Amino acid sequence: MRKATTMLIALVFVASVAAISFFGMRMKVYNEVIPVSEIVCLNETSGDIKVTDGPDNRTVIQTKFTTPADKTALSGTMIQLMVRVLPDNATTKGVRYVYDTENPNVEFYETESGEQTGLVLFYNKAVIEVKVMSTDGRRVEKKLTVAAL
Repeated sequence: MRKATTMLIALVFVASVAAISFFGMRMKVYNEVIPVSEIVCLNETSGDIKVTDGPDNRTVIQTKFTTPADKTALSGTMIQLMVRVLPDNATTKGVRYVYDTENPNVEFYETESGEQTGLVLFYNKAVIEVKVMSTDGRRVEKKLTVAAL
């Protein structure tokens, strides 16, 4: 009986290996990570804001400077940057705005928690280069030129 049990276990083992090798097993990924492939600027020409395509796949957003921005009242000359992360089902859809922080005429509005909103406040006439970068580590970026003249 002992020999028959061992032979039966060996036979089931060999049959299962053969069945799996022949039919295969479907692999299922539970923690699939979908990376960001592109960042698109959604700003369009309207009112005082003019949007054009510049060199090197850069988008130029320009407005007329009227009054200095007021950060507390959120009034004055400002531009809201609107971007979209593609694909729509990307795992990490966050973006950050990289710009010259030393320019005293321009500031990006941040919430109390430090989150960047994409709202550009102008305190005087200025032109600033902005890189909108993905936060998923792939370094996908969209270059913008934002101006209030």
